[in-house]
Amino acid sequence: HLLAALDRRKEANTLLEELAGAEDDRIKSEARLLHAFLLLEHGEFDAASALLPEMTAPDRKNRQAYQHYQHRRYLRARLALVRGQPAEAASRFRELSKSPEQLGSAVHHGTLVGLADALQASGQSEEGFEVLISFLDKHPRSQLLDGALARLLHWAQPNETLKNRLEEKLLMWSRAPRLAEFNQDTATSETAEPAQPQTFVPDAEAQRVGYALYYYSLFLTGKNGVDSNALAELLLERLRSEHPDHPLAPASFLETARVQNATDRREEAIATLTRL
Repeated sequence: HLLAALDRRKEANTLLEELAGAEDDRIKSEARLLHAFLLLEHGEFDAASALLPEMTAPDRKNRQAYQHYQHRRYLRARLALVRGQPAEAASRFRELSKSPEQLGSAVHHGTLVGLADALQASGQSEEGFEVLISFLDKHPRSQLLDGALARLLHWAQPNETLKNRLEEKLLMWSRAPRLAEFNQDTATSETAEPAQPQTFVPDAEAQRVGYALYYYSLFLTGKNGVDSNALAELLLERLRSEHPDHPLAPASFLETARVQNATDRREEAIATLTRL
């Protein structure tokens, strides 16, 4: 995997092919799965498929063999999706999602996001949307939060019902003030600074709060109003001040500068960028 990450795919493929011939069943199976994953990532679908034959389920008492079997099913579902077979992919992902306790967390989370993608691709946008909403509700520390929220923001754009649904969830996840409440705060005084909500955030939810602050700010800047832009800047500042180690804290500077530049505050935008 490291060789592939370093763009040394030929060496990675050679090594994995050698390991696939090992006498140890565990090493052999893991090598084939990793090789199939890398081939899938690089668009070599036929080669990946050859490494993922349909198999009968092994005895569940053999935990390792059963996990490899489930991982193989997950990769076959992904293969169906990238080959333009969303209905088949959705069926495979849905079946996998029924037994989360039999999957590792990474495969389980990938299964749910894959199911949402397959439903979206097959024209079942609202169901796919709700799959991601449920995923974000239940897994606030997942490594896939960023991708899930990016999908929700994109999928909601042409649909007012989905936009409203997303806004309600972003408000809940980010613990941000409503735009209408923000208006009331600023209406009392042209120079008054709106109060920043200082709510206690459990460690288990901190990652999701940070991502939600960022994506809610993107949602607000899409409205392109004076108050919505101002609230977006406030939320980005909250992300930096309350979650300074969050993966999106650096990106929040860029987004703040973008808003400032778009509202003819170029000197402020430059000053913001110097804080990176």
